[in-house]
Amino acid sequence: MLKLIKYDILKLKTWLLGYFIGLLASNGLFILSMKTDLPDIVAELSIMLFALFCVVSPVMLLVFTVMVFSTDINNKHGYMTFLTPKSTAAIVGSKVIVSFLLLIVVGAAMLTSIALTLSALTDGDVSLFSELAEVFEAALKENYWGFFLFIISSLVSYFRYILMIDLAIVISAAIFGNGGNGKAVARVVTAVLYVALAYVFTKVDNLLIDNFGNMMRQKLGSDGISIIYDYTSIGVVTVERLLMVFGMFILISWLLDRKVSL
Repeated sequence: MLKLIKYDILKLKTWLLGYFIGLLASNGLFILSMKTDLPDIVAELSIMLFALFCVVSPVMLLVFTVMVFSTDINNKHGYMTFLTPKSTAAIVGSKVIVSFLLLIVVGAAMLTSIALTLSALTDGDVSLFSELAEVFEAALKENYWGFFLFIISSLVSYFRYILMIDLAIVISAAIFGNGGNGKAVARVVTAVLYVALAYVFTKVDNLLIDNFGNMMRQKLGSDGISIIYDYTSIGVVTVERLLMVFGMFILISWLLDRKVSL
């Protein structure tokens, strides 16, 4: 699977290079516009570009990653991926892992950019990382295992949403075909299916939380704010999310093997 992951990352290298160059340039221009007297139009442009790369880009990256998965199914040149000796499950797994890794990288880049900007504009008086460290300190205080399990549950939830999008794409391709005049209809159905799956899974999460309690809550004590974790609720919700992840993974692989013409 490592070769597949490398291949999927290399397909995105041009976009990633452009993203990082754009983020660095917009960050520098924004700081320069705040520190010097630039023309108003340049200052406004710098703010717009900085907001674009720090806020919109992670969403665009998710969309781009989804489009890579969709391209391998719906376009003529993409289907060759599935003609390799690798199993369909390995190919799908590679794309899910790459989606996860890319969002971690972009998230880290975005936080670093915002942190540098805050530090530069306040002459070091404000540090985003120190503020985040205080949040983590409250989350970790005397309850490391609870924090660890909550993070695991959150990561599983993110994998679930990646697979939800992939499943919607594959179901649409299985029903309407993966080419020709059905593409436009398939895209609409993909969006509708994703919203429906998100609604159902959110309802299931909320139902479990209503019955087993919130996974965490804040507690104010003499030594500050700490986080109290409910192990039962975290465990139940995590198991539910894991079952959904594996179920969707198996269903996607089966549909690609049996129902989608590749």
